[in-house]
Amino acid sequence: MRTFFKSEKGVVSVFLTLIILVVFVFHAVLIDYARIVIAEKQTERAVKAASRSVMSSFDNSLVPYGLYGQTGDAAKIFEKVVQNNLAEENPTTFQFIDTKAESTSVAMSGKEYTLGNLDVFEEQVLQQMKYMAPVEFTKIMLEKFKLLDLQQDVQEVDTFIDVMSKVEPLYNDREKALDHLDDEIASDKLLSAIKKKLEDKDITEIIEATRSELPADERYIVSLGNIAVLDDIVSMSALAAFAITALKKKETELENLKAAGEDTAELEQQIKDLQKAIDAYKAESQKLVEKVYNHFNGMSNGKTGAINKTLDYLNTAIEKNNKIKAIVDDAMAKNAGSMPDGVSLTDMYYDPAILEGWKTKLMAVKDHVDPLSTAAESVKSAFNVIKWEDPVSVTKFAATIIGDIIIMRERLPKAKAAAVDVHKVFHEQRVRMTPEQKDLKDKKEKEANDGVDTVKKEMEAIEAAAVEDATYQSVHNKFLAYQSMNKAISDAKEELAKLDDYEGAADSALNIFSKMMKAVQDGLYGLRDELYVNEYILKHFNSSEPYDVAKYESYLFVNKEIEYIMYGYAVPYMNYAAAYSQLFAMRFAINIVDQMLDPTNKALGHPVLVFLVVVAGALIATIDEMSDLTTKARDIEFLPTRLKMKLGLGGGPGLAVNYRDHLRFFLLINGSHDNKMMRTQAVIDHKTGVNLAERPVQVVGEATGTVKLWFLPGVMDLLGHGGILNGRIVDKNRFEFTKKAAYSY
Repeated sequence: MRTFFKSEKGVVSVFLTLIILVVFVFHAVLIDYARIVIAEKQTERAVKAASRSVMSSFDNSLVPYGLYGQTGDAAKIFEKVVQNNLAEENPTTFQFIDTKAESTSVAMSGKEYTLGNLDVFEEQVLQQMKYMAPVEFTKIMLEKFKLLDLQQDVQEVDTFIDVMSKVEPLYNDREKALDHLDDEIASDKLLSAIKKKLEDKDITEIIEATRSELPADERYIVSLGNIAVLDDIVSMSALAAFAITALKKKETELENLKAAGEDTAELEQQIKDLQKAIDAYKAESQKLVEKVYNHFNGMSNGKTGAINKTLDYLNTAIEKNNKIKAIVDDAMAKNAGSMPDGVSLTDMYYDPAILEGWKTKLMAVKDHVDPLSTAAESVKSAFNVIKWEDPVSVTKFAATIIGDIIIMRERLPKAKAAAVDVHKVFHEQRVRMTPEQKDLKDKKEKEANDGVDTVKKEMEAIEAAAVEDATYQSVHNKFLAYQSMNKAISDAKEELAKLDDYEGAADSALNIFSKMMKAVQDGLYGLRDELYVNEYILKHFNSSEPYDVAKYESYLFVNKEIEYIMYGYAVPYMNYAAAYSQLFAMRFAINIVDQMLDPTNKALGHPVLVFLVVVAGALIATIDEMSDLTTKARDIEFLPTRLKMKLGLGGGPGLAVNYRDHLRFFLLINGSHDNKMMRTQAVIDHKTGVNLAERPVQVVGEATGTVKLWFLPGVMDLLGHGGILNGRIVDKNRFEFTKKAAYSY
């Protein structure tokens, strides 16, 4: 039997071989893995470099505006740069990595990432202006204008002008009504005439005198014509009735004598005497009744009655006064009583109790005069229906008017006292301007109206001098295209000076200026981007001479690009007209504040005088400044002398500004920000001929590369499918992978 010998020699070699195999496989995998990673890095760098190269092909025509948009053949540039970056430096030498670009593709951003997109466009604008117009620089420039230091003064003046522009027309209407009332009370007109009529001694005697009744006796018949007072009519009525009765008897007797053929001469004479006495009574009574009626008629009753007319005037004055008080009270409450020193708006209205007191006293006159007029009319009406052939009718008339006479006797002294009282109180309490103040008011009112007319004519001249410029419509069409692309955004309507009258002009000017100051304050401390955009517009676009409204060049697009960007009118003259209107409003407001600082103006006392003198003075100064800024195209001092002194800037030369300098303020307050930006896009499009919607600002590049594997492609393929490597095996031993890169301006 054969024996086998066992030995442990050689065991180490077996294990070592196994270990070396594992180590070899690990290194093989590691080497190919490292080569794949390096190849991917090379390809990634190549893709990034190619993307940057594509974006380096920007449109040079946009560079002056700080804008960058890609142009050129992006695919060709991208492929070339990728291939050049992956090409072998020396194909004859050993290459540790043989990365090969199999394919490339490039995708430019769509319209949402072009310069036509508002957000993209604004971002590039802000990037440029971040270096060219730091906010501190803008802040310093704006603070040089010292507008923020004027806020308190402007607020006070704005309140004053706002109230006065509403109150002054009401004040004029009230004063006109009170002047009519004054005429009625103080002059020889209606109510004054009533007062005079009430104090008429003859009428007083006619009404108040009393007479004893004459007996019905033939001896007194000759006295029937002695009618001097109303009581004579009554006291002689029985005698008149007796005379009529006697006349009838004698007429019957006369007929009988004639029938008997007897002498009738004496009887006929008696009849004549009786008729004459009756006629005298009738005629004199009628005269007296008519006199009393005419004296009192029209004093109160009817629409044309003196007192009713006066009450109408007074009611108008009360209505206007109450409106004035409501406006003043509301303004004082909203502004905590803030008002320029030395000016009291409470002087604009009467204490309502005063006017109501006048009305009460006037109604007292009416309450006494009405019965007088009614009684006089009643007497006349009763007289007109007397049947003079009937003695009963005569005595009945007398009995009827006794009550009317008593009423007149009672009411006349009371009416006199009431008329005297209303006359006295009205003149004691009526506040009137002195003749000098009235003359000054009329003068300044004329100056203010003339000033507004001058500005109106300038605005009309702008429209008349404008020429056709198709550029406006062309640029506006481009704006509409950008607006459509970015979705329509409604524009805020700009505020323009109202030139219907001086009150509206002053109020709208202060409103615009206050809004401008608020925009300046917000701009300094909160709206950095808005300030940057505005400075961008001022830097890159044109607003140049001429500014003369009579010259057609003033309206050409090439000279008024900024105005179009601000206001956006396709009609040539309207953009400059809007800027002219706001320039007038701004200068007018500044001059109003300056005029309010004049102690001479404040010393006038009456708010209406202060208002008119301030507005007229400001208008005259503004018209001169507008001529300098536009027609003469020269600088003016931004702040008038009194304002400079108020701000501690001294009385010497101050900050000189021209028309263009004022546009910085108008850019802050006009239109929507987005539409302003889109009009800027349209102007750039027009000036460069480049459609910004066709200039992308972002690229995404992609390249597919391969690298040859040296050892174990199957293992690498397995790792690729397992997600450990991003790729796959192609052509048996090449590992394929894809890299992307994005780049934007």
